[in-house]
Amino acid sequence: PTSGGGAFHLYYSNPTPTGSGAALDVDDTDSFGPETVTISTLRAGTYRYWVHDFSNRSSTTSTRLSQQSGAKVIVYRGTGSGTSKV
Repeated sequence: PTSGGGAFHLYYSNPTPTGSGAALDVDDTDSFGPETVTISTLRAGTYRYWVHDFSNRSSTTSTRLSQQSGAKVIVYRGTGSGTSKV
């Protein structure tokens, strides 16, 4: 949720959405990661997190990301020494 009660989409082209209190800290563009997201202002509401298989974006049936990549999602909350993995 944004500070105004709306929603936001955080991704490579919008790494720090206005009013979101969240940031895409690291956007890996050559594979193997990591990519990290920090939520510095946790707000009441529903958070959803999707992983887009950019390499296989032309296939609507690809399972390579979920079954073969070994990818994992790590989300951090806080700033500085108060950062914690959620």
